[in-house]
Amino acid sequence: MNLFYKLLGEIVFTGASETWSALNGDDRELMCEHAEKEKLQPLFYRCLHTALPEKYRDTFRRKFQAEASLSLRGKHAFENVCTLLKKNNFEFIPIKGADLAYRIYPDAALRHHQDWDILFPKAQCRAAAEFLEQNGWVPVSGLEVLDPGEHHYDPLIKGDFCIEPHWNLPSFGTAAPDEIWEEIHSAPENRHAFLSPEMNLLLLSAHASTADFTHLAVSKILLDAGFILKHDSIDWDKVRKLSAKWKILRPDILIGAWPEFFPEGILPEQEKNAKDAQTVRDMFRQRNRVNAHAYEKVMNQPERFSFGWLLKRLKIYRNPDNIRRKYHQPAASALQVSYYIFKDLLCKAGFFFGSLFRRNPEVIDYYRKVNEVKQIIERTARNENGTI
Repeated sequence: MNLFYKLLGEIVFTGASETWSALNGDDRELMCEHAEKEKLQPLFYRCLHTALPEKYRDTFRRKFQAEASLSLRGKHAFENVCTLLKKNNFEFIPIKGADLAYRIYPDAALRHHQDWDILFPKAQCRAAAEFLEQNGWVPVSGLEVLDPGEHHYDPLIKGDFCIEPHWNLPSFGTAAPDEIWEEIHSAPENRHAFLSPEMNLLLLSAHASTADFTHLAVSKILLDAGFILKHDSIDWDKVRKLSAKWKILRPDILIGAWPEFFPEGILPEQEKNAKDAQTVRDMFRQRNRVNAHAYEKVMNQPERFSFGWLLKRLKIYRNPDNIRRKYHQPAASALQVSYYIFKDLLCKAGFFFGSLFRRNPEVIDYYRKVNEVKQIIERTARNENGTI
């Protein structure tokens, strides 16, 4: 994949590729296979369409055109939502794909996003979600009471589009919602409508850490980071300080794990961070080797069977609506909920007892590498805080 990431980097930063020009026909087809697997056909078509192998050209073109059509309709619909929220005095900013696709990427068709993530101040978020409900947006859960979740309320759908009303940024370490908004408001007034590039890099790193770093594909991490770095200059000192403050993996260490993607000099302290970056890369490489059910991963976590681990596992059973959401049964009766709880417990019990007799060595090795990365987060935060 090294060659593929190098190719992606050249496409992002130069809009063309010397690497592609030097590839023979077989290697070009291999790169296209990787692009299909990573769902990057629109990017390849837009940047390489005249040079694509003939067998891929039409399918990549259709993918690009479909994404272009969807993004155009999405932009118009999203602008209407933003206008509605502004008219009713809700403070908000679009985040993740809802921001990056239309503001950072050269073409919104290159940044697929399934929903619109919108960040509201925590005190306004429920009211904003209920206001959207009153204007035709329906909870995807089908339940009357909106669940605040870990960082956003139930997604709301209307036609082909979906909104996630966020009251905090995902996986944002120890950051309180008010701290996030203090940081947003500390930016120049003309930049209050979106996250600063430093905050966008922090959000990317935090989001990548979700579910023990299993949430995002490497190509998505690199493309978002690449277009952010191409679009804006970065205050790396600020990035380091905020990473330490909120216990987030430093973005330069995360994306520095794939140096072949970036032009020379665009990332700070690459030699100094090389060992930590390699640890991150080893973790992602092991992640891609693991072939295990989600419950099997949970049962092989290092903290398994601890009190905190058990509480987290049992949290879903505290409220019947949690079960209704998980099994997409909003109208389930108490008896039906009991059945789903029994089914859920039975499935987990199978993996629980299986893990007592045989633990998956690939999963164990992966969590060992995850813990090494978590130690990097702690150490770099400690070192940075010691210099402040």
